[in-house]
Amino acid sequence: MIAHTHEKASKGNLVRWSKRYDAIFGHLLRGSEGRVIELAEIKAGDTVLDLGCGPGNLTLNAKANVGKTGKVFGIDAAPEMIELANKKAAEKGVEVGFQVAYAQELPFADATFDVVISRLVFHHLPGDLKLQALNEIQRVLKPGGKCLVVDFDMPSLPVVGGLFKHVLSNHTMPQTDVRNYAVLMKQTGYQEVECDSTGRLLLAYVKGKK
Repeated sequence: MIAHTHEKASKGNLVRWSKRYDAIFGHLLRGSEGRVIELAEIKAGDTVLDLGCGPGNLTLNAKANVGKTGKVFGIDAAPEMIELANKKAAEKGVEVGFQVAYAQELPFADATFDVVISRLVFHHLPGDLKLQALNEIQRVLKPGGKCLVVDFDMPSLPVVGGLFKHVLSNHTMPQTDVRNYAVLMKQTGYQEVECDSTGRLLLAYVKGKK
């Protein structure tokens, strides 16, 4: 997500232009959704949280994979994103729990989720909020539950990455390195931490287990 507003409540960057974001990035990211579901090992009956769900496309994909016996929730700090996500869910007749919430203050009980996924969100969070978010994710995961964070993989494409760094020198996106998230995951107690390319353009992942 590319953000232009800094919100005091979230302490991170929000994307408020939900319809434009969906029109621009929805199509570009659609090809990665199946791969994200695969990497997160989401299966029928799971309870899943999509942290920073945006307009809800990945969240709805996750719901299709957990089936009628599973539950899926999506949170985003931008009310405009949640409004659009709820509209999409209603149009599809799908029951998904979308709500406005912050990564550092997840409104769920301990040990609620089998899987937490987060795509293109962590580069919006300052360093302290990354740690808080990872701690919160671990809190709401069931024992043995998995956390999958997907973000930009600029170091894998030096030419394109260099261009982004030049054009967007004041933005956090070009400076993103998912490998740093692996270090933070280990610091916050995750086990079996792994990090690699998703196999999709510009996207890498880090995954850990509670």
